[in-house]
Amino acid sequence: MFKKFQIIFLTVFPAVSIFLAFQEAQAQNACEDVPPGGHYTVTNSCYFEGSVNGVDEGNLTIRTGSTLTIQAGQSIVWNQDFSIIIEEGASIAINKSGGQLVKSNLWMLDRDNNGYPGDLDQRDGREQPTAEHRRRNEMTTIIELDCNDDRQEFAPYRMPLIDGDGDKYHVIEASEPFCTTIQTYEDDECINPAAKGFYAIEDPGESCVMIDSYGTDCDDRNSDLAPYRSKYEDNDNDNYTVGIASVCATIEIWGTGCGLEGTTHAKDSDGTCFLISPLLGTDCYDYNADARPGQTSFFTVHRGDESFDYNCDDVEELEDAVVADCPKELEVCENGAGWNPFGSTPDICGGSGDWLTCQHNPFTGECYTSPVTSFRACR
Repeated sequence: MFKKFQIIFLTVFPAVSIFLAFQEAQAQNACEDVPPGGHYTVTNSCYFEGSVNGVDEGNLTIRTGSTLTIQAGQSIVWNQDFSIIIEEGASIAINKSGGQLVKSNLWMLDRDNNGYPGDLDQRDGREQPTAEHRRRNEMTTIIELDCNDDRQEFAPYRMPLIDGDGDKYHVIEASEPFCTTIQTYEDDECINPAAKGFYAIEDPGESCVMIDSYGTDCDDRNSDLAPYRSKYEDNDNDNYTVGIASVCATIEIWGTGCGLEGTTHAKDSDGTCFLISPLLGTDCYDYNADARPGQTSFFTVHRGDESFDYNCDDVEELEDAVVADCPKELEVCENGAGWNPFGSTPDICGGSGDWLTCQHNPFTGECYTSPVTSFRACR
């Protein structure tokens, strides 16, 4: 039960005069991040919310593969001197029960003229706006309701926070939001204005309340302690670490030993210094410095936990099997060592077999092989 605008090539649509077709399905998701004013692009099939909506002071573009659905009884607005652009393979589906495109302007109720709407209803220019209405493109927000539309300084609802030790980390939120000033402040007496402060004045009591913080406080009785930090260990001192716990830690951070300038260590509630940085990355086995990400060498003994995964890729990689080759005509016999070509090369990490080295016979001047027991290396 939908009319569908189907444009074969990129089309700029300044008026409602294009081919119509029927469509049975409609978009299931609301269009997201619609701005108060300016251009808007539909990248995934969607519908505008409310009985009146659209774009104000901008173009409406529907991208290839997307459908804009206009619902029953809904008016979607765009302005004079702007366009609806429907790319190839895009479409607009209009419900036959009163859905329509309207060339007009959008307005919202804003009695105190602070950019926050007194209600979330929108109206187009066919319904004469009053002096209490404001063009939508001039609004600060179209989704955040004004908590007191009769006082210009108050607008957003905010959830007050509780901070017992004054370190700007909070422990709990109030049970319900408060009506607060648009202006925020950096101090808990709401004296010094800040563009993004931690405090605001609430209405109607006009007391100063905390509305933002650095995060959750782990100990609201001690202003030195606040964030939970990940605790790491580097037992083999290879600069690859393992995370072991989340610890209530100091706000201040230090270098190694918590006595040097840096960003890798903090103290817990007992004053014990611990590592808070993963340094170079996560270690797969923290008790052998040879076992670390990126290891390129091979080893004939396990790293300490029966595993030969020295490069932390979850695979025990066998070193390539080299077979001994010791030609008699060699003048120098250092080359040619390898596994006995007439025996079995070990096929497991740490497996043993005959490793042949080339030796020089001083009497004949020839090279010969000398066997030793060796082990297959892995990483």
